[in-house]
Formats: sequence, structure tokens, C-alpha cells
Amino acid sequence: MELRGKNMKRRLLLIGCVAASSTFVLAGPVSGSMFGYTDLGTGSQQLILNGGTITLNASDSGWWDNTGANNPAITNYIVGFCSTGCTPYGPYENDFFVFSLDGVNDVTITSATLSIWNPSNGYDSTLPSEIYEVGSVSTSIAMLEAGGSGDTAIYNALASGTLWGSVTVNAATDGTQVMITLNAAAISAINANEGGQLAFGGTLVDPTTGVPEPTGLLLSGTMLAGLAFVRMRGRSIIHRFPEVRRQ
Repeated sequence: MELRGKNMKRRLLLIGCVAASSTFVLAGPVSGSMFGYTDLGTGSQQLILNGGTITLNASDSGWWDNTGANNPAITNYIVGFCSTGCTPYGPYENDFFVFSLDGVNDVTITSATLSIWNPSNGYDSTLPSEIYEVGSVSTSIAMLEAGGSGDTAIYNALASGTLWGSVTVNAATDGTQVMITLNAAAISAINANEGGQLAFGGTLVDPTTGVPEPTGLLLSGTMLAGLAFVRMRGRSIIHRFPEVRRQ
């Protein structure tokens, strides 16, 4: 019986670790921004499938700020921290990309890469590098693209879904297409949405920060509560950015 109890605790701990690794790593206040000035770039935002046999251009892109505001006319997809000089918008942004899979039918997707253009001055941070993460979005695409104000749930949804991929970004990624290899969860979502649309949410994370944001705290709290239950059972930017960065 004692052996079974130890095995059960190990299984539950493993489940908790797997659940944590499949979601966004939400860090505390990020130090910089990525993809600034993206309305001025000449690059593209593409979903590259099956090694390049299928390439889809994004049908929409943009950001929601931490006050829950979005202007649907702005397709700039800056992400991270934008302090003074960004009014009337909030200082933090999570971004999004929408792709139409209408022309992808009866094709089994086995690999996928998200390719996102970053302008020559798109990276700006007090840190030498940041981590950009993309994943699923629980908000409907219609609401995501409609714009609005005061809807912080959408801002949070862009950084609290299933993690689909991540990449380290820095000054060296300026003026390049940032390539993000998508994982099995993303490939499964693409296959499930063939003939329809699929949205990606994005967030920026300081690699040196270990303080979770509210949604991260919720996940951590849930895991700790679960481990406590098992144990009881066993016993018994600092920079100023011009407004064009986000327009």
C-alpha cells in the first residue's frame, strides 16, 4: 500500500509538470518590446506548413493592451513593454495573428513554422534577449478582430493558452524573419481547423524573471494545492517609444 501511495504521488506530480509545460510561461513585468514599427516593414507574417509545400499569409494581425484596448485599424503587432509616449494605450501589449485555413483541406499537416517579420529597429529592451511565445487563444476570432476597450480578458487570453512554440529574440533578430518551430499541440490545432481559421496569441517574457503574472500565479497555486492534497492524503521598459511603434 505504501508503494502504491508513492507511485500515485509521482504520477500526480508528473501530470502537474506536464500541464505546466504545455501552457505559456507567464513572467513578471517584461523589460522591453519586440516587433515595434511593424507597419513600416516589408516582411511577412506566414504560416509555413509541411516544409514549405503550403505557405499561408496572415489575414490579420494586431495587439491588445493591458487596459483591454485594441484599434482594429492598426495591424502593427508590437508585443511587450511600451512605456511613456504610447498614450492613450496601456504600456503592455500581447499580440495576435489570424490565418485562414480555408484552402487547406484533406491534407495531413506534419510540420509547421510561424514566420514573423521583425523590422530593423523592432527589438528594444534593457536585456540582451527576451523570449517570445505563441499559443492558442480562447477568445473567438470575431471578438479578437472587432477591437474595443476595457476587455482585459482578451489581453490575458493572448498569453494564457496552450503553448505552441517559443524563440529567443534579441538585436540580432532585427531586420529578419523570426522563425518559430511549432510543436505537436499546434500541429494538432492546425489539422483540427482545416477549412476554417486559426488565431495565434503572443507574449514576451524576460528570461531572467521568475515572478508570475496573475494567470501564472493561478497555475502555480493550483499545482501547489494539488501537491498539498497528495501530501495530506499520504500522511493521512524603461525606454520612451514614439507612438508609431504601435500604429
